Amino acid sequence: MDAQASPARFVSIPEFVRRSSLSRATVYNLIEAGELPRPTRLTSNRVAWPEQIVSAWFASKLEAA
Repeated sequence: MDAQASPARFVSIPEFVRRSSLSRATVYNLIEAGELPRPTRLTSNRVAWPEQIVSAWFASKLEAA
């Protein structure tokens, strides 16, 4: 890893729910509708989005508002 690069940060589904105020069911509905990217599988029991993807998604929603 480059000394200048920051380590990857991931946002879990529960953290996304807290940050967005959306329900867990709504998050899954947005994923199924293709309005929210699918999270990345990190292990067999863990999925999350890279922070950059979450930030970009929130930014796109703010622009559309």
